[in-house]
Amino acid sequence: MLLTYLEFYSGIGGWGHALEGACRSIAAAAPQNHPQHQHAVMANGEAISTKKHKISLQNDGYDDDSNADLPPPILRPELLAAFDHSDLANSVFIHNHIDTSRAPSSETSSQPPKKKRGGRKKMGPVRQTPIERLSLSELQAYDADVWCMSPPCQPHTRQHGNQQREKDDPRSKSFLHLCDVLGAMEDEKLPALLLLENVVGFEQSGVGCEDDGEGGETAASTDEDDDIGSFQTWRRALFRRNYKVAHFHLDPIHVGLPNVRPRHYTVAFRPGGLQRRLREKNASNTQLQLPSPKDGSHGCLFCKESLDTPPIIHDEKSLLAAGEPLPAVPCVGTFLDADLPPRATPDANPSKLTALQIPEKVRTSSSAWCFDIVTPDHRRSACFTHSYGKFIRGTGSILYYGPQMPKEGAALDDGEARCNATIGTYPNNATDETTEGASGNPQEDRFALAPPEERAFDALWSKELDWDLHVRYLSGTEIARLMGFPADADAATTATDDAKERRRTFGFPPGCSTKQQWKLLGNSLNVRVAATVAEIGLRSLLREGISPKWIVRPARPEDREAVERCLAASYSELLCGDYSPEVLSQSLPAMTTARPELLACPTWYIALHPATEEVVGCGGWTKHVPNKPEELQPHLRHFATDPKFTRSGIGRALWARTWDDVCDALGPETRLEAYSTLTAVQFYESLGFREVERKGVCFGGCQPVDFPCVLMERVP
Repeated sequence: MLLTYLEFYSGIGGWGHALEGACRSIAAAAPQNHPQHQHAVMANGEAISTKKHKISLQNDGYDDDSNADLPPPILRPELLAAFDHSDLANSVFIHNHIDTSRAPSSETSSQPPKKKRGGRKKMGPVRQTPIERLSLSELQAYDADVWCMSPPCQPHTRQHGNQQREKDDPRSKSFLHLCDVLGAMEDEKLPALLLLENVVGFEQSGVGCEDDGEGGETAASTDEDDDIGSFQTWRRALFRRNYKVAHFHLDPIHVGLPNVRPRHYTVAFRPGGLQRRLREKNASNTQLQLPSPKDGSHGCLFCKESLDTPPIIHDEKSLLAAGEPLPAVPCVGTFLDADLPPRATPDANPSKLTALQIPEKVRTSSSAWCFDIVTPDHRRSACFTHSYGKFIRGTGSILYYGPQMPKEGAALDDGEARCNATIGTYPNNATDETTEGASGNPQEDRFALAPPEERAFDALWSKELDWDLHVRYLSGTEIARLMGFPADADAATTATDDAKERRRTFGFPPGCSTKQQWKLLGNSLNVRVAATVAEIGLRSLLREGISPKWIVRPARPEDREAVERCLAASYSELLCGDYSPEVLSQSLPAMTTARPELLACPTWYIALHPATEEVVGCGGWTKHVPNKPEELQPHLRHFATDPKFTRSGIGRALWARTWDDVCDALGPETRLEAYSTLTAVQFYESLGFREVERKGVCFGGCQPVDFPCVLMERVP
């Protein structure tokens, strides 16, 4: 099944690779044989099928039992559009994501851009339209399942002059526009899943502005957004649209990559949103359920935002608690190019090696002491930025691959912490094979990071280095692998834990220079970390969104408005295929009015969405025929389901609660009757009812009308 997505600030397409990795992981973990599940629950938490006389609600998320034998969903990401202003980044994106041998089709881009003035050619799904100029109607027309984005990080970094006013930075304008669009979109057009990546510190943006969270849950009714930062604006948009949200601070080291790149991630999903979208795509030959043992523990990571409290930020410990193991970290040498030393001789690719040599004016400068040097045996590397190769300090590691050199002075004791100001320490569960301490390898220890307070300048620090033969920058493809990109097929990374199946790989187009590759990668994200959080979001969405545990409780008089909204939405949309507009226009006013006697009846129920508590269904029974209290005959009354959640088990959850009560009050041999619309006959037949006769029900008013319906009965 296609999982359509938009990628904002797309760069070289990291989020697209991440979504592919997440979908592959979900497909690989899906068992061949999976049990059916029971999901509907009563308000008191009792499982519906626990009493012997009660019906079984196995596979109650569907209208029939045939779906139980269908395979679990196999999702395939499908790009609708990517937005970025950079010609260079877009050329790499097209090289990796767009099949230029085929003509653009509606499957590739549902809304291809028009040719721009100035002669710029149409780029298909890759668009350079400024994001802040994308209209609400344009983004709704894409109707994408997923939005993924990496907004500009500069307004939120420590180098930014005034983070408290980061919303005034022009680079924040496009992201704030997307927040506004989310707030204005039609409910059914909202993306089911949102994925965001930014720098650690993004969650502090605007701190100090006049936003102390006053109003809490009532914030949705205020418009005073000018005094809050970008992150709080983001949270408010998610809160208002009923997303369930999880925030993460994660590092590549936590997912088995020897690199430092701590980033903030937000994952947000709308329960039930993806299910509705997949059904609209006619996915009738696939089960809309994720019966995987992995997906039962991620729900604890998500919650609806509460704007009067600080956000909950999860880290690698949260992943461990949710059942995500932290993999071992391999050596840097695992990610090196096969045509460069030390994996090849210097003459294997001399032109490529020459471009990676460190210029003499750089290595002889006093600032060269700030180089972060790693060897192939190291299990860490510094964060690579867009200034790699241009500046020295804090831009990324360089590689030493010469002979072993004894470290001057005493070696550190085993287990002594080696850290810098950025990375801190390695994960608590790291073993001797995944940490960097005194390794016993003199070459590795020679360039081990010392704690900041122990660092001292040494004018002779590089006297034993042969810069021309044994030291170089890392290539673009080597950095890409360290950042989780599936770089070219002959890469050493093919021997790692990545899946062996055929998959789209990553590379740079001809003509993209080494310095350009460094710059692009420095502005990109870590694909493996992004894939990890995307998988968590998809699993949680498929688990909680597909068959929610609908809350069923007796209706109350104060539920009248919510019930009438549900009735109006249900009947006006679901009945139009079986009734003429004239009949509906005369009948709906009476049909969508909540009956006071039912709202006060202890055996007439409403179904609530577990995440939003909105009324998504109603129905129940009385001991008498409608409008004839003297005629005792148990009768089903006023069943309806919100059209956004049809085929989600709501009707069966209401029926199960109804049947429980009938059995408790009158016994399981009780005969039931129901007046069914023409539309609902099949549903009642699935519950064991059969047609008795077709007749008209008269609704009063200025012009009384006989509404065609079907009298049905259920005989034990």
